[in-house]
Amino acid sequence: MIGIGAVTAPVTFAVAEKVAAPVTGLIGEGAAAWTPADLTGLALWLDADDASTITLNGSDVSQWDDKSGGGNNASQATAAFQPAYVASSISGKSALEFDGSDDTLLTSFTIPDNHTVFYIARSDGQTGTGSLLRPVWSSQGGDPTLVGSGATRDPTLQLDFYILSTRITSVANSFLDNETLLAGSTYDGVALSGFKNGSPYSTPLAVSPSGFSSATIGGDTADVTRRFHGAIGEIVMLDDAISPTDRQKLEGYLAWKWGLAENLPLDHPYRVDGSFFGYGSYRAFSPSDSDLLVTSDGDVFIV
Repeated sequence: MIGIGAVTAPVTFAVAEKVAAPVTGLIGEGAAAWTPADLTGLALWLDADDASTITLNGSDVSQWDDKSGGGNNASQATAAFQPAYVASSISGKSALEFDGSDDTLLTSFTIPDNHTVFYIARSDGQTGTGSLLRPVWSSQGGDPTLVGSGATRDPTLQLDFYILSTRITSVANSFLDNETLLAGSTYDGVALSGFKNGSPYSTPLAVSPSGFSSATIGGDTADVTRRFHGAIGEIVMLDDAISPTDRQKLEGYLAWKWGLAENLPLDHPYRVDGSFFGYGSYRAFSPSDSDLLVTSDGDVFIV
C-alpha cells in the first residue's frame, strides 16, 4: 500500500534492508530476473561487472565483450591506449576507468540512426569535452552521449548532433564531478530525448541525424581533446527508440544494480521495489530520503 499524507506525530517504523545481491523467490516460482537481454532490438550490451566479458592485459582492458549476442566487442590492441579495469570503482562494482588522455576502445558496431543508449558512468575531473560513446564520421554524424566540462562550470551531460560538421542542436544538463550517473538518450527518427536518473532533462528536440558509423568508447580517435576522463560501468544500446515502459525497466535494472535506486524520481515504478530484477522488495532509505517512510508492516508512505 502506498499512502500520501502528512506525518503529524513521531512515527516508529522499521526500514527494510536493501538486498545487496540478487535473491530468489521474489518474482514468482521459476521466474528469472529481468535483464537487458529481455529487450527487443538489443544491439550492444557491455557490462563491466561481468568479469567473464573482460580480457585483461595486466590490469588494463584489451577487449570488452558484447553480451547482446551480436558480437559487437570493443577492443584496443595498443597497450598504452587501454583503459584500466578497477574493482569497486562504482558502488562496489568493477568498472573501466579512462584516463582522459588516450584511452579508447574501438568497435565495428554501427550506431543506427534510430537508437536508444543508456549507461552508467562517472566523470573524474573532466577538464574538456569527453565523449563516452562517439561515432566515427567525416561530415555527418553525432554524439548520442557525451560528457564534458568547461574551465569555469560543472560538467554537463550533453547530446550533440552534427550535419555537415555543424552542430545543429545540443541538450545539456549539469551534474557534479565524481557523481555517478544513470543516463541515456533515445532517437525515434523525429526527436531526440535525454534522460538522467529516470527523468527527462530536456524537451524532445527535432533533429535529423545521419551518417553514423563505427562507435568508439572513451573518446574521438582523431581528436585528443575529446577523451573521456572517468569510469564506465555499463552501456546498453538498442537499434530503435525504446518504449516508455521498457525504458523504465532498463532504468530500474541499472539503478538497482549500481546502487542508484534512490536517485530515481518518486513516481518511478522501480524506485522502491527491485524484486523484478531479483533484488529486495524494499530498498533501504537513506536519511536524505525524508519524503519516504516504510512502516513495520511494510507499507510505503510519501510524506
